[in-house]
Amino acid sequence: MPLIPSRVAAAANGLGAMPTLAWACGGAAWRRKRRHGTCPEGAESTVRWPLAVPGVNAWARENHPVTPSPRHPVTPSPRHPSPATRRGMTLVELLVVVSILLLIALMAIPAVRPGLEGQRIREAARMVNVFLGNARNRAEESGRPFGIEIERLGADQYRLMGDLSLGVQANAVVGQPLAGVVLHQVEVPPPYAGEYENSRIIITALRGNRAWVKFENHSENLGWYTSGMIRFKDMLKLNYQGHTWVIESFTIPNPKTGLSQWTFSSASAPGPPSTPAAGLPFQIIRKPVRTSVAPLQLPRGTAIDLCFSGATPPALFRPIRSRWWPLYFDVSPVTIVFSPNGAVDRLYSPRSGACRLTEPIYLLVGKRTRVPMELDPNTGDPVLDANGKPVVPAEDGLTNVEDLTNFWIAIRPQTGLVTTTEVADSEAMPWSPEAAKIAASRGFAAEGHAVGGR
Repeated sequence: MPLIPSRVAAAANGLGAMPTLAWACGGAAWRRKRRHGTCPEGAESTVRWPLAVPGVNAWARENHPVTPSPRHPVTPSPRHPSPATRRGMTLVELLVVVSILLLIALMAIPAVRPGLEGQRIREAARMVNVFLGNARNRAEESGRPFGIEIERLGADQYRLMGDLSLGVQANAVVGQPLAGVVLHQVEVPPPYAGEYENSRIIITALRGNRAWVKFENHSENLGWYTSGMIRFKDMLKLNYQGHTWVIESFTIPNPKTGLSQWTFSSASAPGPPSTPAAGLPFQIIRKPVRTSVAPLQLPRGTAIDLCFSGATPPALFRPIRSRWWPLYFDVSPVTIVFSPNGAVDRLYSPRSGACRLTEPIYLLVGKRTRVPMELDPNTGDPVLDANGKPVVPAEDGLTNVEDLTNFWIAIRPQTGLVTTTEVADSEAMPWSPEAAKIAASRGFAAEGHAVGGR
């Protein structure tokens, strides 16, 4: 607005018209800046003096501050609130709140942990049950034997001769070979009967369970070894009938003669007899191999307790000192194979070899901390404490067979039916002898009803 000379003179002489001049000249611009949030801090309480009169501006700011009016109230800027209206928490208050929350969490964890552990064990039992059922269904659908392999924790680092054998030095047992945390689906490859239609095997029996072995066709004498068609734990059958012998070991065939020394084992017969000079038809029943199906990893902190799992006898799944490799324990995996009709075909374990069962197979699903770790270097059984109980890492000293939150998985060999039951109360089952304790607990599982949804 144009300046009135009289008001300019009044401003120069310090008259009372100065505030009116300030509002007239600078009030509109000040209100616009305050509305858009660009008004500098402190400008709300001071008149803007646009006149370029020497000495007038400083005098006016000191003697004529702006007084709020109903028409033009002076309010703090939204972007620059005053200290009186500023809200928030101090660092001390924030630390107090965080400390209280941490204390509440620490008090709640012990009460929630048992429930979480029980849920993980229940989920692990369900996963094992489903994995067994899938293998059984695949055997029925494909018409070929399928099953599962329970891998021992830490056993892979003791692999010998490629994938032909597993062992651990008897004086350096480490890891946890009595705990199974990974399951693989396996299948039984077709039997090997040689590379030709008229293939024959020639056996010259030696003392004990050893024999010199070669094949009638010289080209087969190295082929079976280099191709891996015959491996440790495979079974030999002569003339496609009669008894079978487990191949425990063999040497590299002689390139000139084709001879290889084999070692056999059998629960009811010595090694195979010598064959005629022309040899006999044969059949190698190959042990299961892993399929391409993704392995099953059990939830953290859970495991299949191979110390108490098994059939008859109770300790069937425990490691044992190898008869053919005296410096090593046999820590080969436990394998359960289903036949195409759904029944259990064979069980493979260190103490049983490949066998057929008539009694149920029991798998105990529990906590890893309750699985024994220390093994007797002479027998492969767990080390016992003064009370005759296996030594376990758990602080309370309880084993999985004593923990009522664990589960038994029972497999009926005649039908392949898989059921899951809770571990029964073991207060009335003393630890002496151990076999009676395990048998009684399994007896409760056999008589119990399957858990719902399992």
